[in-house]
Order: sequence, then structure tokens, then C-alpha cells
Amino acid sequence: MTAALHLPDRQDWTVDDLASLPEEARYELVGGELIPLDPTALHQLIVIRAVEALRGGCPEDLLAVPGIPLAVDRHNEPRPDAVLIRLDHVDRSPVPVGGRWTCPR
Repeated sequence: MTAALHLPDRQDWTVDDLASLPEEARYELVGGELIPLDPTALHQLIVIRAVEALRGGCPEDLLAVPGIPLAVDRHNEPRPDAVLIRLDHVDRSPVPVGGRWTCPR
């Protein structure tokens, strides 16, 4: 078990600050605020099932993946439970956000 990580309580964190956190610290950055990520086993099971369901109907140029950070801007790097990314971004983290696609009906 690791000791609890104590960080300053502030609302102005940036993506540059994330690099200074210990590797074992799992956070997402939303509106300059660090949000700790500490999912339960049940949560992770649901995420796995969601990713499997997305993969079944995913367009060929997209890949469904769990827990990948998204590069939005300096104060936002969310880490959604499941996300669709372009195949040319499989080797990137965080994944850049942008472009559009339409879900086939």
C-alpha cells in the first residue's frame, strides 16, 4: 500500500504540473482542478464491458480504448473511462482532441 499523496489545494493546475506528480499518482485535470482517480473493481469491470461494446460497432478508422488522457488545453486533461480515438493516435498520450466524425446509424 502506498502512502497518501498530499498536494496543495489549488484551482490553477496545468498540464505542465501533471508531469511533476509522482508516476503512481493517477489524476485527471478538469478546469485547473486535479481530480483523483481511484476506481473500484466493479467500476473497472463496467469500463471493460463498455469498451468491448464500443469496439463491436466502432468505425474502422477509430479504436475504443479505456482510460486514455485527452489533450484539451492547458487546464484540462480529462481521462474518460472509455473513448474512441483515431488509429493514427494509438502511440500518443495524451491524445489530442479535435476533428469531427459522425456515428453511423
